[in-house]
Formats: sequence, C-alpha cells, structure tokens
Amino acid sequence: MNNQIISKYNLLIICLIAFGCGSKTEGTQSSDSSESSGIFAMFNEESSWEPEFESVKDPNESAFTVNMPKGWKTKVGLERVSGQIRECGVTISPDGKTRMFFGDPSIPAYSLPMPQLGMYEGVNSGNPMSQVRSYVPAGNFAKEYAGLVYSKMGGFGFTSTEEDPELKREFEQAALKVGVQSKVTAARVKFKFRQNGEDMVGAIRCVTSEAGYSWIVNISGYTTTPAKEEQTKTLFAGMTSSYRTEPAWREQENRAFASRMENDRYESNQRMNQMTAAHQQRMNNMQSNFQSHQQRMSNMQSSFDNYNQAYNQRMAQQDRNVDQFIDVINETQQIKNGDQTGKVESGYNQYYVNQSTGQYFGTNSAPEQIPEGYEEWQIDNRDY
Repeated sequence: MNNQIISKYNLLIICLIAFGCGSKTEGTQSSDSSESSGIFAMFNEESSWEPEFESVKDPNESAFTVNMPKGWKTKVGLERVSGQIRECGVTISPDGKTRMFFGDPSIPAYSLPMPQLGMYEGVNSGNPMSQVRSYVPAGNFAKEYAGLVYSKMGGFGFTSTEEDPELKREFEQAALKVGVQSKVTAARVKFKFRQNGEDMVGAIRCVTSEAGYSWIVNISGYTTTPAKEEQTKTLFAGMTSSYRTEPAWREQENRAFASRMENDRYESNQRMNQMTAAHQQRMNNMQSNFQSHQQRMSNMQSSFDNYNQAYNQRMAQQDRNVDQFIDVINETQQIKNGDQTGKVESGYNQYYVNQSTGQYFGTNSAPEQIPEGYEEWQIDNRDY
C-alpha cells in the first residue's frame, strides 16, 4: 500500500469535512492500537435535548474544533489506529432516540488489487487498517455499511440512494489543492428500521476517494424518529459544516509528514544502494566464475590436445613397429623416390625401378650402366 498517499489523504479529509464534537465532552484515548469499540458503543445513557450548538476542541491532540448540540451526550476525538488518522465523534439526544456521528475508526484504508505484486482481492497484510479491495462507489459502500450496522434490527430497509455532486466537487477541489488527482464519488443513503418497538429512520453520508493505488472512505450519518427527522437533518448539517482543523496541528502534521517522506526517501536510497552493490557483486562473481570456467575449459582443451598428440605418437610408433615386423618376416624393405614408396626384397644396398613396368633390381655395387627406363630409388630408413 502507498502509505504516503494515504497519509496525505488523512490530512485532506481532516482539513475538508466539517464534523463535530459536543458540549459534555469526553475525549477518546489517542492510541496506535488497532482495536476500536465502534462509534455506537460509546454511550448507553440518555442526555438532554436542546438544539443549540457549542464549539468543542479535540481533547486528544487539539487537532480540530466542531460544533455539537448543547446538552447532548457527546464524545469526540482524533484517533490513530494502526498508523491511520481517524477523526471520530458521536452525539446522543436527551431522549436517546437521536444519534449523529462522523468517522468510524474501524474502517480501513484500502489498496487496489495488483496481482503482479502479489496483492490480491481480500488479502490482509496483517494490519487490520490496511486491506486489498477493489474501489467501491460511495453509494454502494454506504449501503454496505448501513446493512452491517442496522440490518439485524427489525424492519430494516433502504428508502432512497442519491448522489451528492456538491460534496463530490468539494473533495475533488480539496484534493487538487494538495496536488492529488483523485477519483471521487459521494452519496447519501436513507433507510428505516425498528428499535424498541418504535419506527426509526436514518441516513448515511459517504465519500470514497481513489488516488494512485489506494482509496479511502469518509462516512457520517444520523438515526432518529420520523417526527424529529427534519430537526435532525438541520442539526446534522450544522455539525458537519462547522468542522475546522487547527492550523498549529495541521502544520505539525505537515512537518511530520515531510519528515516521514524524507526518511522514506533516505531508506529507499539506502535500499537501492544496497541492491545496486549486491547486483554489482553478483555481476563480478559471475564474471569471475565465467573467467574461471574459461580457464578450466582452456586447461581441459590443452590436456586433451596433449593426450591426443601422445596417443597419435603411440599409434604411429605401433604402425612402424608392425611394418618393421612384417618386413623382417617377409625379408622386405621399403624404398622411396620422392613421395613414392614401394616394397622390395631386402639385402641390397641399391635399388633401381622401372617407372613404366614397376620392375626393379637390387645390387650391392653401382652398375656400370643403368638399364634404359630404370632409375635409382633410395632405401627408406624409417625411424623404427
């Protein structure tokens, strides 16, 4: 997964979406733990309904401020879950029947499948906040999320799904401001269910943003009774539009991000240098092995040549020995004239051969006159 892109998008989401905290604030613990109890497990007790707003600052890192309904039971805070930044909050009305929330620390960041790198659909890297999954449009993700949270309640069903072009445009523009070309979808999904024998309605607002090889989810919503839905929509709009990132925290995160990027570059260069050195060493070893192989082959060839020469010499000597043995038995010897050779009766010092007939005669002294057509051949004193 491209952690640099995800980190940049964490900053983008924090700086863009306006979500909020409440008056009676209890800060969530800032933690790097991957465990989260979920936004709907934060409160069970009721608080008082008074639809006015009060600004609340994130109690964990002073990362943001947000307006939440005054007098409601509220819990907000920035959470760091397995290396991911999550701004979360939930607020409950006095009668306990209306809930509004933003963020969910259990939703991971996703990497797109890349089979060529061994990243397949559904693969978990071991980090629960980093999963491989194909991009899911906001409307589909919102339905999936609502189904997981509310489908076990009686009478659950979807009543409408609408694209949110304004929210989509806000995310795209915010992404461009930080140099990120992104694919964004935004949608609102409405649903109904029954709780404690009473009809309830709810809405999920969802944005899914893809950049590079990863994509992330921003989610918020509310549940209430049908009688209070219009009031809740007004409160929800006030909460979501009031979210503001603290400049000091943003600057701190930018510096931390720049430091991580620099460290990543340094480590990447170190790994590249090590890989280059290892590759060069392998090439040197291969060259040395090749040269050693060439030397071995040359030595083998030289040894073969020497062996072959010695073998040929032995065979030639054996041939001469055989010829000598045959000459002794047959009482013959070899004579020659240039390149011509012939076998004759042994026992003479000189031999004369008729070139036309092939007849010869031997003598121990030179004749006074060499017969016509004969010429002298020399005794072939081969090295036996």
